[in-house]
Amino acid sequence: MFKLLALLAALSGVALGAPSYQAIVPMLDGRIVGGQSVNIANYPYQISLQRSNSHICGTGLISATWSLTAAHCVVGGTISTFSLRGGSSTRNSGGQVLAAAQILLHASYSSSTLDYDIAAIRTASGFTNANARAVALPSAGTGPVAGATATLTGWGATSEGGAAATTLQMVQVPVVSLASCRSSYGTNAITARMFCAGFAAGGRDACQGDSGGPVIVGGVLAGLVSWGNGCARPNFPGAPSYQAIVPMLDGRIVGGQSVNIANYPYQISLQRSNSHICGTGLISATWSLTAAHCVVGGTVSAFSLRGGSSTRNSGGQVLAAAQILLHASYSSSTLDYDIAAIRTATGFTVTDARAVALPSAGSGPVAGATATLTGWGTTSEGGAAATTLQMVQVPVVSQASCRSSYSTSSITDRMFCAGFAAGGRDACQGDSGGPVIVGGVLVGLVSWGNGCARPNFPGVYTNVPALRSWVTAATGL
Repeated sequence: MFKLLALLAALSGVALGAPSYQAIVPMLDGRIVGGQSVNIANYPYQISLQRSNSHICGTGLISATWSLTAAHCVVGGTISTFSLRGGSSTRNSGGQVLAAAQILLHASYSSSTLDYDIAAIRTASGFTNANARAVALPSAGTGPVAGATATLTGWGATSEGGAAATTLQMVQVPVVSLASCRSSYGTNAITARMFCAGFAAGGRDACQGDSGGPVIVGGVLAGLVSWGNGCARPNFPGAPSYQAIVPMLDGRIVGGQSVNIANYPYQISLQRSNSHICGTGLISATWSLTAAHCVVGGTVSAFSLRGGSSTRNSGGQVLAAAQILLHASYSSSTLDYDIAAIRTATGFTVTDARAVALPSAGSGPVAGATATLTGWGTTSEGGAAATTLQMVQVPVVSQASCRSSYSTSSITDRMFCAGFAAGGRDACQGDSGGPVIVGGVLVGLVSWGNGCARPNFPGVYTNVPALRSWVTAATGL
């Protein structure tokens, strides 16, 4: 149903700043579902953002040299790998291609919430193609009114889990009231920098490959495709700043129980600006592992780790992050290789902060094995974060079953799934990056999923055994 979009009016005049390091986050979704093939001549502001010469996201041209896209489309990549193709109805041929010369991300962009999901891209020279022309920017304000018609364009997949479109697609959907949007996703999930658009019955939407693309209302650029829950699903509109199969960006423990940190001493709270944002798993006195999407876009100095406490924002021992290493192949569009290592200058010394064993290299946990998940995420979808550490146990799901739920292309060999077919128990918002233990060893990290504890949608986790060689190279362990 509704899609989440970055609200341009709320971001007008806000300074964009490049983080000291980048790494990619949510693709999250980006296709045009229920739309029609159209000619670029009628939508000349639609630009294809390319990485290593392949389409990854959309952008909206706002001058001959500047365009706007979602921050999650560009974090984690070097400027030299990005280019923009304008003036062509075909995503990977024709038109005019210009190399990116500068990329600015909003300084407040959060990979864990997708708030402030906006970036500006500059090319050294301007587009001269007749079918690459700028769209008008909005005035500062609160965004489009409910009921207004939003026009979305892009080359994303035309069905959830399907292949990307070759020819430009267009769909029109109504803007949804903030109240309705928050009712679908949760009050905390939809910030003042987002708005939603879509039909309650679903059927028309934007998704994978459309991320970052322009959302036009009344002839002006009102939003950017950001995130959402799947694509064109009933009762889940899109949110321009926007998301869809989101990184567990979801990270709560649903259906679990309160536990004592003494029994799970490897569970560490990753904090940003002194507030809990994700979990990490302690693998030595100074090293821990988390999801890459938890740390991309932030400066090392903003992060710290709290260990040895059952309470997320008090007690225990707090150590500043001294180094953060992201997997070089991490992709924000697929959440593949969703792993990062964090080092503190000194080691944890409190009794209740102790390392967990690492697994041997391999293909991951076997189907049916019991996975133990811990964290301080929300205890219901869209709810408030837990104050006391929570724990839940769920069975590992076979790759075949997992791919049946999410699609074969979505679940890579660097991922595995765990959960009950009936739902009811899971990990979600705030638990992202947290440790998944099977047989006493760290086999996974909370990565992403479709909602939390929903029937037939198990949680998706980073497969640590499959990335064991990277862990050794990064940490020496």
